[in-house]
Formats: sequence, structure tokens, C-alpha cells
Amino acid sequence: MATDADTRHIEQSLQCALPSSYIWFLKKYGAGGIDGADINGVGVPEFRYHIIEDTAKLIKNSNKLKEGKFLLLEEYEEGWVFLLDLTHCRPGDDDAPVVAYNTFTNVVDPVWNSFCAFIQERFGFAK
Repeated sequence: MATDADTRHIEQSLQCALPSSYIWFLKKYGAGGIDGADINGVGVPEFRYHIIEDTAKLIKNSNKLKEGKFLLLEEYEEGWVFLLDLTHCRPGDDDAPVVAYNTFTNVVDPVWNSFCAFIQERFGFAK
């Protein structure tokens, strides 16, 4: 599970503001998932901040994504990832949308209007 220091480190390293919904997830679960969904976050000490390296690598290899604007949540299937869209997220915001990004075509598709809706559906809790 994440601490306040962990969330500050992620925000500083990726030059972004995290919404409180994702911070709640980090503090409650750290990372992980169920039923094939594996949400990136704060891991065990050897891989504590893999989300920083994975997000930075994705953005570096993209000609469309901008630093500080997206956070890699999940590698869904070959060529597709889910990203937390931080484009308009400000410190203290409750939530942010989640988009699907195709790493082959650089297409960004809005999928969920919030991180909360994303985890509810990915974890099988959607009504």
C-alpha cells in the first residue's frame, strides 16, 4: 500500500497531479487487481515505482502522449493500454477519465469518464 510520500514521489517524478480516486486506490491496494485486470500502482520494494518507469517509457516511445498528462494504468492486450488522462487534472481533483491508447496507431479513445468507473468495470463490480 502507498503512503503520502509515495504519491508525492509519483506526482513529482511524472510532473502530474493525481486525482484523489487514484490516490485512494494506491493507499488501499497499492497495485493489482482481479479477474485478469492488473492495475499499475505502488509495488513491493524492488519494484516500488515501476509505474514511473513504465509510464515514462510509454510516453518516450509515443509521438502523441505528453509527459505529465497520462499515467499508465494497465497493459490490456497487445498494442492496447489503459491510461489515466490527467490532461485537465489539478491538485485536489476527485477523479479523471480513463482512455484506451493504441501503441501501434497512436490513437487515443475515451472509454470511461472516471477512474472509479474504470475500476468498477475492470474488477467486475459494474451494475
